[in-house]
Amino acid sequence: MLFVAMSTAAAQDICAKREEVVQRLWDRWQEVLTANGLADYNRLIEVFVSKNGSWTIVITDASGRSCVASAGQGWTPRDPKTPPKGT
Repeated sequence: MLFVAMSTAAAQDICAKREEVVQRLWDRWQEVLTANGLADYNRLIEVFVSKNGSWTIVITDASGRSCVASAGQGWTPRDPKTPPKGT
């Protein structure tokens, strides 16, 4: 069984149009988009981060409906690592 710790905001199953979610993240926590990628079922996964380290992961479906998947504190950006030689 998998347990995921989520913030109070994420636990409330916050879903709305993507534009509304993005605006709310800026208005409340000054979070901006820092990374994104496509997942199965045409879902867009986005990571929003503030300068003070708060972060939110948002999943958007093909219809434009976005939901907060998780959120927290202490985000630390990392530089991509070079794979070991021979791989």
